[in-house]
Amino acid sequence: MSRKARVVLSAYLLFAALYGVVTPLFEASDELWHYPMVQYIATHGFALPVQRAGVETAWRQEGSQPPLYYMLAAALTAWLDTSDLPQIRYINPHADIGVVAPDRNANMTIHTAARHAPFSGAALAVYLGRGLSVALGALTVGLTYLLARELFPQHERVALVAMMLVAFNPMFLFISASVNNDNLSNMLATALLVCIARLIKRAGAPSLGQLSLIGVLSGAGMLAKFNIGFLLPIVAMALALNALRLRSARQFVIGAALTGGLTIAIGAWWYVRNWQLYGDPTGLNVFLDIVGRRAIPANAAQLWSERHTFLMSYWGFFGGMNVPFRDFIYTIFNGIAALCLLGLALSALGRHLWRVNALWLARAVSLVWIVVLFGGLLRWTSETWASQGRLMFAAIAPISIWLSVGAWRLGGKRFATSVALWHVFAALAGLATIALAYRPPMLSSQPPEGALHATFAEPESPQRAALALYTTAPLDLTARPAEYVSFGVYFQQLATMRRDWSAFIHLESDAGTIVAQRDVFLGNGLWATNQMQHLGQFWWNSFAIRLPDHAYAPQTLTAWLGFYDLKTGERMIGQAQEVSENRARLGTVRVLPRHADSELPNPMHANLGDAVALVGYEVEPLSARVGETLTLTLYWRRLRPLDVDYRVFAQLVQPNTTNVYAQSDGMPAAWTRPTSTWSEGEIIVDQHTLRVREGTPLGDWTLIVGMYRLREGADGQAFERLRLHLPDGSQAEDFVTLTRLRVR
Repeated sequence: MSRKARVVLSAYLLFAALYGVVTPLFEASDELWHYPMVQYIATHGFALPVQRAGVETAWRQEGSQPPLYYMLAAALTAWLDTSDLPQIRYINPHADIGVVAPDRNANMTIHTAARHAPFSGAALAVYLGRGLSVALGALTVGLTYLLARELFPQHERVALVAMMLVAFNPMFLFISASVNNDNLSNMLATALLVCIARLIKRAGAPSLGQLSLIGVLSGAGMLAKFNIGFLLPIVAMALALNALRLRSARQFVIGAALTGGLTIAIGAWWYVRNWQLYGDPTGLNVFLDIVGRRAIPANAAQLWSERHTFLMSYWGFFGGMNVPFRDFIYTIFNGIAALCLLGLALSALGRHLWRVNALWLARAVSLVWIVVLFGGLLRWTSETWASQGRLMFAAIAPISIWLSVGAWRLGGKRFATSVALWHVFAALAGLATIALAYRPPMLSSQPPEGALHATFAEPESPQRAALALYTTAPLDLTARPAEYVSFGVYFQQLATMRRDWSAFIHLESDAGTIVAQRDVFLGNGLWATNQMQHLGQFWWNSFAIRLPDHAYAPQTLTAWLGFYDLKTGERMIGQAQEVSENRARLGTVRVLPRHADSELPNPMHANLGDAVALVGYEVEPLSARVGETLTLTLYWRRLRPLDVDYRVFAQLVQPNTTNVYAQSDGMPAAWTRPTSTWSEGEIIVDQHTLRVREGTPLGDWTLIVGMYRLREGADGQAFERLRLHLPDGSQAEDFVTLTRLRVR
């Protein structure tokens, strides 16, 4: 390795260490579950847990992963007393995982005082695990250089730039500075690619040592992550190419027997164990049962719609997929990648890059690995929500090498250097982005402008106010469906608190229906009240509540704020002039209809199966008693000529259950307008009457509508619903959610 390469490697170690320090414990992707797996192995004599769907564990689906990384981390930390893990792994029950919210609340855990003692207990164990990951990342960076020198031996400049594209990729740094088994599989995959390239280029028979190394790496890879399994056929292909060049079938048999034998000897026990426990050698079925499958397997349109977050998480999407860069950073990253691919396409037309020889075959194999890994990821993410570009890091070395080649071919030294320096800048920007995401509100001892609006006391001490709420003026905001209502208020801590109280914001209709709500911890999600030590201090707390996509409009909602105990549902006692049910009235939010060309009520465009669109609706009344009726008017338009007569269903349901409290089914307009008779551009007015059933519990329930067709089958009639198609081409539920209605 050259002096310049060593400088890049040293810089990587510095940046990775900074990421490990700046990222709070358990705020890296899935570290919240990866480390408990390490701790379990370390505290159970290196035994592995048995996974059971429906049984909640601290390691969740990670207990179904191949165990080598966890065993290495456990060996590194087994000497520590990590019994304090529950104190530092303090989960934020309201975290917006996978959602970027204007009021932050990105933290997956509460950052307690116990975390500020990083040189003992579980905190030290996590940092040691991060250190192991950083070392594995350093090996990946170094191996990228070696792979590039194998593929482009005359161009060290390609290797140096590729090395920098890996070393300063913000997401690679973020993952490399966390407890995550991807770090081992990334390193082993890159090491295997180096060995494969050398094997293909080798003029003579490979040594037993070289074959043994490939077998050990393959076996370790199969114990690191399942995706390494896609490399095994490529290893077999490389052995076959070498034997073909030597015209020796015996050489292939020896190579396959040695590499395959070592792979089986090292990794087979894990797959036998899975077969015995789960009837599945990979254990992926129980993994999916725990992590959750998609309700609808993703089709090509769905996967294409997820390309943005896929690319974001390749370049840098931090926290629990909820701490993004500014948009312009992704735009520059994607633009650079596009230019590099353009340069690569131009260079592919040249006569020097592609010559049919051993070097050409080694380069082709690196491209095959990228394609194979991507294909496997597409298959996997079609089953579960896994559209994350970071899962391509097992191929980050060849990806970066080919981007480097494209940069050199397109713009020469100046452009290639600019690409590398951009990654350095982005790596620094990633540090700032992470630090700002978990920065708590600023405290002040000076009273804010405005008046004391309300105080809140714990039920155990009703005469001792614990929190004071200050407002400058009553809220008077406007918003439209699918928009956020954002505002802030001042709080002051007056006393210590015994419990963890969650703040709630309710946007409530005149009928008492909670149209939208937000539940968070204070400090923009960062503080648990029983840990707060801010007596006498004031701070500004922001809130953002998203209105439902098809919230009823126009209407005026009242904003209420209060506190409740998530475990018991009990509320803090509120005291003020405008306090009702132990919650303080903050003001009003006027909900306006969506912008639309039509004059229809509640205009929308809900595409059902690319066949029909719901373009508006109205309902009267917005609340009812048991036995009373609701009148729902739907406005439909066809999207294409229809030869099927679909039926409409409208239901009042309890979300996420099968409970239906009112229902109407039938062809549109009381069976008078079958869908096959609809004309282009025609608006169909379709009215339904829903009676609230006897026994319906009081509360706020959701109104949904949709269309279906009846099919005759061997088992009788089958219902086939039209699925909701979103603007980005993806598919969602097989119904449209309208509004919430109150049963009084």
